[in-house]
Amino acid sequence: RVYGEEHPRGIGIHQNIASMLYQKGEFARAKERFQRVIDLAERIGGEQCLHLLEPLTRWGLQRFKSMKDLDGAAALYERAIAIRLAKNPTADRTFSGYYHDLAQIRRAQGDQRLLPDLQT
Repeated sequence: RVYGEEHPRGIGIHQNIASMLYQKGEFARAKERFQRVIDLAERIGGEQCLHLLEPLTRWGLQRFKSMKDLDGAAALYERAIAIRLAKNPTADRTFSGYYHDLAQIRRAQGDQRLLPDLQT
């Protein structure tokens, strides 16, 4: 209430709630909440804002690990990587983690490509 839901801290709170719902097995509610977080981040900073990285990758990882939605998870990670490359291509542990997770998803898909096709 102090910051409002459109403040980065408000977005983080919604994201934590989405993760908790997911951990409790409330997948439909978690999906709605993750989509709300993504919508809020897009409304605040546009479709390429850095605030999208964490909700995209958190939701992608959960879709991969628990839902076995490989295509959906890969698409979320590819979007996060494209945003990160466009905004801040500097390598760090977080960025390499995105590539690691995407490589796991690709391996599960039977796809040997480790990097997304960012030219399209």
